[in-house]
Amino acid sequence: MGELFKRNSDINKNAYPNWRRGDYSSWEFKTYSEMYKKSGDLLISSIGSNITKQADEVIIPSIFLYRHSTELILKAILLTHYLMDQSMTREKIQEKIKGHSLKSLWNKTENILYEYLSEAIKKDKFPLVTMKTAIEDLDNIDSSSMMFRYPFDDKYENAQMIGNKEHNYGIDYEHLKLTFNEAYNYFEGCFYTIFNKYENLDTIPIL
Repeated sequence: MGELFKRNSDINKNAYPNWRRGDYSSWEFKTYSEMYKKSGDLLISSIGSNITKQADEVIIPSIFLYRHSTELILKAILLTHYLMDQSMTREKIQEKIKGHSLKSLWNKTENILYEYLSEAIKKDKFPLVTMKTAIEDLDNIDSSSMMFRYPFDDKYENAQMIGNKEHNYGIDYEHLKLTFNEAYNYFEGCFYTIFNKYENLDTIPIL
């Protein structure tokens, strides 16, 4: 595969990008979500003492990774639910989960969570509020999924300035990591709850 993607004779010096592939499409979305999330964690964990301001170098890709991870876990939850509906076609499912708007994906997901976890939500709304707050924060800082991809907007007219657009706008990166991890644990738990029901069904996957 050329020079960039050569294989090493020492198996411990190779990365194997396909080994986690499975038989369930919604599980694939969850796996990708987890990989992006863990990559964001690793970047922030690499900052260390921040003496040379490493945080400034990794904060933008870290937030991008967290945001994309969130989009994928929401799509994993939605896809799992839709796959249990025998009236759904591949085209209908694709239409329902397309797009990058976290707010739109969350609105669909929240309704589904009430369907599967209504009793748990009645007893304790904290997990739902934690997830919803994370969605709102990520959507507020990047509603289109484009803020952290490029330094300028698509017309190359305006710089992509984060937060209040001031140069001294600061983000507590350790707090970001801890808070996102808390929300992600709840997203993941919701996925597992719904996926367990799907996995035990005797159906032929549409996707």
